Amino acid sequence: MDEDEPGWGPELVYFLAPSFTGKGYAYEMAKAATVWGFETLGLDKICAFAKQDNRPSQRLLVKLGFRKVRFVASLKRDYFERLP
Repeated sequence: MDEDEPGWGPELVYFLAPSFTGKGYAYEMAKAATVWGFETLGLDKICAFAKQDNRPSQRLLVKLGFRKVRFVASLKRDYFERLP
């Protein structure tokens, strides 16, 4: 496996306007999407990416049970994944 290649598969992605950050919306949405992915779709893994300087996003992923796997230089982001 190429260390710089993150791979392909189900990915959790979220974007919020600044006026909506810090209110728990991203957590609720991401939690619901993750549960739905595992319970309804039967996924065996979900990945996510976060910029290294985006601490709120990294904290959110960890709170949801994702673990940081590595830094992907070509994307300039940390790669996270979660298993059921």
